[in-house]
Amino acid sequence: MSIREKNIRLYFRKGIIVDTGPLILLLAGYYNYDSIGKSKLTAEFTKGDFDILTSFLSKFRKIIVTPHVLAEVSNLINTRVHKSVFADFIEKIIEKLSDFKEVYIQKDEIISREELKKVGITDTGILLACERDNNLILTKDFRFKGLCISKGLPVIHFDKLRAESWFS
Repeated sequence: MSIREKNIRLYFRKGIIVDTGPLILLLAGYYNYDSIGKSKLTAEFTKGDFDILTSFLSKFRKIIVTPHVLAEVSNLINTRVHKSVFADFIEKIIEKLSDFKEVYIQKDEIISREELKKVGITDTGILLACERDNNLILTKDFRFKGLCISKGLPVIHFDKLRAESWFS
């Protein structure tokens, strides 16, 4: 499903499922805004990306994550930030994490899907969460975006947010 501004607005009252890449940016920005773009964790992002992301996400009633996304995010933080910073990073983002709604997808649901072989556990879990509740998906993964579109699921790529200004 190609997402346009008017279509995205329909999801503001519902929620948005955030994939690993955008969630890394969001949490890293909450931890230390000035470090965005200066570490292995956020090298591909800018402070402007964080501003765009927070402005966009503020429009939604709920920010939704899956346990699989949270595990990926934790593992990436643990491997990309200095060990002395990890505990402080986690401590500072706990409050923000508690604001998110978590949607749990059972393992058996995930492993029964053909998509698992294409995009893995995390993205298959996101796909199932979207099918269940019809929330918009935000990703930075072009392959996953393509799969969602082929399944008729509402998805937007983070680069589209960078290119558009309608949500400011």
